[in-house]
Amino acid sequence: MLKILHLVSGFFPLYNGTTTRLYGLLSNIPYETIVITSNEIGSGNVVKLKEECFGNITVKRVPLKAYGIYAKAPIRYIHTIYQRPKMLFNSVRSEEFDIIHAHESSIFLQSAKRSSVKLNKPLIIEFHAVRDEYVAISRIGRFFAMSLYEKRKIKDALKPCNHVITLTPQLKDWISNRYKIKKDKITVVPNGVDITIFTPKHMEKTEELKRRLKLSNTVVMYSGAINQINGINDFATVIPSIINKNPNISFLFIGRGTEEGKIITLSKKYTQVNYLPMVPYSDMPIYYQLCDLFVIPRPSSISTETITPLKLFEVMAMEKPVLGSNVGGIAEIIKHGENGFLFEKGNLESFKNTLLELLDTDTNQIGKNARKMIVDNYTWDKSAKILQKVYEGLG
Repeated sequence: MLKILHLVSGFFPLYNGTTTRLYGLLSNIPYETIVITSNEIGSGNVVKLKEECFGNITVKRVPLKAYGIYAKAPIRYIHTIYQRPKMLFNSVRSEEFDIIHAHESSIFLQSAKRSSVKLNKPLIIEFHAVRDEYVAISRIGRFFAMSLYEKRKIKDALKPCNHVITLTPQLKDWISNRYKIKKDKITVVPNGVDITIFTPKHMEKTEELKRRLKLSNTVVMYSGAINQINGINDFATVIPSIINKNPNISFLFIGRGTEEGKIITLSKKYTQVNYLPMVPYSDMPIYYQLCDLFVIPRPSSISTETITPLKLFEVMAMEKPVLGSNVGGIAEIIKHGENGFLFEKGNLESFKNTLLELLDTDTNQIGKNARKMIVDNYTWDKSAKILQKVYEGLG
């Protein structure tokens, strides 16, 4: 039986799209899996438990944080570029495995490449997003050199790579063109959802939650990163006019991010706007259940045209209608008027008018169609079977 080693920047108890996806896939594959990751979970916090098991997944956490003089610039960057990859490599070479599967952070890719070459093991690289776009955003001041470094290391790691995994067909095309990789070397393993957890069966808890949050009978919701990529600026812009026409509406935002200040300001001005910085991931089905419409107003960018957000699958599995912009990553899944609704990307009038129209529309059947589409096509066990075939082809 194959043994797979994953190198990834984070894992539970850090909950995000990457960690949720990784667990969803690996827990549905009948192989022993080792996940080597950092013990950091953001904001300077660390996980003290060095080793932990999640079913067939053994997680081993490596302390990568720099201290003392090594935590100060410019030495911090030297530590990041040279010391962290060595520390990860030392952890990898002490393990027995058949295939190494790395996830896009340049530090982890550098370690994966070295491990693959030194230990003569097949290498898989998985792209969860378009790294170049995030690099471009950070090209100011002290981040410039690190951005160039990251781009170069991604290209270097792809040279000995045996196979590439992407989340969508659009991302596959972009990666193929950007890095000159043959498409038969790239496999799409789509995001999925656990339909036994994300299922519409929480009505009693949902009604209690609505009363506690003092929400109206009509709830429009967004959860996830509160940032520009997810269209929060546009959302914040149209909210006042929507409240003016529908004063009995409630908006619920869940998440943190660079644009959260705009939502906090709106929540102080309008009682209809509610903001929660964070809720436990295990409670998300209950929050999804209480909304009447879930909105993902992403503007057009490389990331939004090529990546389908995990929350889209989760909300649709809850039989909830979704209104999204017609960027590629969303239009790939939503068929307007069949299993969800689309508005013209970047067009605030289209966004506002479509949202207002849906407030007076019976969307019950749309929600049922949405869940059926997810159940038939986008579950973790279906996606895991695709990944398993890739492993078997290299093992």
